[in-house]
Amino acid sequence: MPSERIVLNRFVKNKKKSGFKLNIAISRFAIKNVTIYGVERFVNETDLYKIVSSNVKGKNIFTLDKNKLIDLTLKNFLGIKTLSIEKHLPATIQINIKERVPLAVIYTDISANNYLVDEDGYILGLVSEEYTELPRIQYDSGIKIGTFINKSIVPFYNTLMSIINERELKVSSMSFSSRNTKIFLNNGIEILISQDKDLKNSIETAIDVLVHETSSGKTVKGIDLRYDKVIVSY
Repeated sequence: MPSERIVLNRFVKNKKKSGFKLNIAISRFAIKNVTIYGVERFVNETDLYKIVSSNVKGKNIFTLDKNKLIDLTLKNFLGIKTLSIEKHLPATIQINIKERVPLAVIYTDISANNYLVDEDGYILGLVSEEYTELPRIQYDSGIKIGTFINKSIVPFYNTLMSIINERELKVSSMSFSSRNTKIFLNNGIEILISQDKDLKNSIETAIDVLVHETSSGKTVKGIDLRYDKVIVSY
């Protein structure tokens, strides 16, 4: 398929041969239309259209720098996970976006609000009814929509959830601080683990303790795995 530059060169040569002025020929390829696909909830389509239109309309479709436009758009709309641009001759630009996907509900003790967070730690917005079943993460710092929390928390959370799902633990919520994590099971048991220790070993140890203690008829309330010696409370 011919490149944009080859197509433009052929078009200009043909117009020169037929006696048309070059500026009239090129004006046919001045961008007039912008179409947007993929907007769902976390991106304002009206604002997106305004930003893109103001930066492309009237410009030549062949010489438009797509990478520069992508960088500008992603900088202004953090709710976009990925973005691609298509050029449709003679004068239309198509914007294809993929929004960020909520991974969990995050909240703090200092606010009554619950927020949606994605895999990169981006705060998408307040929780609505369709997302109330997502896992809950308690966070020890401030939360603001449209910003990122500590990015190390989410990869740690992803690894932790993978291990928890693998071992079929029923978790109701989690609480993260700078170095430690609290896991609250559905039965009310609290597990404390250090983020500096091997996660899989910590979870395996917690499960072994639960099996051993409950088989002995004891009611476990908490397991502290932050230290070399496991501390069990009843």
